[in-house]
Amino acid sequence: MTKDELIQIIKEELQQVLDEEGLRQWFDGPTKGWVQAGGKYDGKPCAKQPGQKTKPKCVSPEKRKTMSKKERESAARRKRKKDPNPNRKGKPINVNTDPKKKKKKKKKGKKS
Repeated sequence: MTKDELIQIIKEELQQVLDEEGLRQWFDGPTKGWVQAGGKYDGKPCAKQPGQKTKPKCVSPEKRKTMSKKERESAARRKRKKDPNPNRKGKPINVNTDPKKKKKKKKKGKKS
C-alpha cells in the first residue's frame, strides 16, 4: 500500500464519520433542531414563542413523528403540571415523554 492510497482511505473514512448524524446534520439536516410537543404551539421550534405563557415540552422531530396527538398533549400537560412557572430560572425540570405504565395488581387467591 502506498502513501497516497493510505491518505485516500483515511480521507474516505473521515468523510464517512462526518456524514453520520452529528452537529453538521443537526444544523444543516432536513429537520432543524427540536420542536415543541402538544398545546397551541405544537410543532414550532423549541423556544418560547412570542405570546406563549407556558413552558414548552420539547422533543426531537423524529420522536414527535412517532407520537400521536393525544400522547403529545399528555406530555405537555405533565410538563406544565410539574413545572408550572414558565419564567422560573435555574436547572430545567425534565418530564418523561412517555408516561409510566400502570401496573396491574394481582388478586390474591386462596391456596389449596
